[in-house]
Amino acid sequence: MLCDAISKYCVAFYCYKGAQSKNSQNGLGYDVVTKLLQDADCLDKGYHVYVDNYFTSTALAKFLHSKNTYITGTIRRNRKDIPKQAKELKVGETKYFRNAEVLLCAHREKKSSKNPVLLISTEALAANVTLIQNRYGRERQKTKPQIINSYNNYMGGVDESDKMLYTYLDERRTVKYWKKVTFNIFTRMVLNSYLLYKKTVGREAMSRLQYISNIISEIEHEWLGTRENELNIRGGKVYALEKLPGRNLRRCVVCSTKNSTIKRSRLICVECKKGLHALCFDKHICAF
Repeated sequence: MLCDAISKYCVAFYCYKGAQSKNSQNGLGYDVVTKLLQDADCLDKGYHVYVDNYFTSTALAKFLHSKNTYITGTIRRNRKDIPKQAKELKVGETKYFRNAEVLLCAHREKKSSKNPVLLISTEALAANVTLIQNRYGRERQKTKPQIINSYNNYMGGVDESDKMLYTYLDERRTVKYWKKVTFNIFTRMVLNSYLLYKKTVGREAMSRLQYISNIISEIEHEWLGTRENELNIRGGKVYALEKLPGRNLRRCVVCSTKNSTIKRSRLICVECKKGLHALCFDKHICAF
């Protein structure tokens, strides 16, 4: 998934369908990043991509640089082109290595960290930044590599987007997995629309909960109509649908039979009090 680092807006994604038959020359991580950027039409536009160590490689960095796209990311110790000197550092030590347009930074901050953290970038400089930290009411200066500071500031858009998504994602266990995927995609569409709405309206924007509630009300109004529009007159009698309170469900009398899977609905006929889907309303013959 490709997300904006600031707004957490989901720019592009695709579902992983398992290992493919054809072997990739540069690995799955390389293919995922390039496909997402191509699908989102983000290449050759000067964007800066932040990735974690699963996706990062020097081959990916060089390819993106040729496409006028920057990259910064942590990289694993066992990747190709990682010099031995970058794997053995003293506490507080920082080393930089450069291979053409790719800068490698090795930094060991704490004694408890057995191995140094490794990052590569095609945009960052081999320089340090000084940060002022406030801890227990005391201010102190701390120096760290610029590449690490940049990575900490902008990495995490995907994780933050997922956090926001799962706040209001009503997932249920289902035998048919496509249903879970469908509702996940729909919920992400709603989240994206809210982020755009909030960016446009600004401080006067409603809360996300209220925004979702309004969408539900509009969908309910479109499919079920108001109570006046729900009325169905047959033989001089007036029929209508009524919503059950809470999460209560009842077996639909139209699409559920003794010999088929039971299908349940949150709606009931106001006359016979039997479960009924909105789309089954016209087929329902009330026996009240």
